Amino acid sequence: MDSTDHEYLIQAEGIEDLKLETDTDPVAVTSGQVYNLPVTLRTGEETLKARSNDVIFSISALDDPAIHTTKRTKFIGPVH
Repeated sequence: MDSTDHEYLIQAEGIEDLKLETDTDPVAVTSGQVYNLPVTLRTGEETLKARSNDVIFSISALDDPAIHTTKRTKFIGPVH
């Protein structure tokens, strides 16, 4: 973390044809701000290999590639 405002690109991967939806893209965050951003992930049921699927979120500052993080989570789909 630093004392500069940044714009961030948020991406999700791990499932074929996965779509990430947000209200804003990129996300502008001022220095010191804690930012909550609701996101929606969508994909077709046919692309899910299991009920629980790994998804990796990545967040990168557009102006500084050194500011980057990833987080692994689960996407829970319908029961086949």
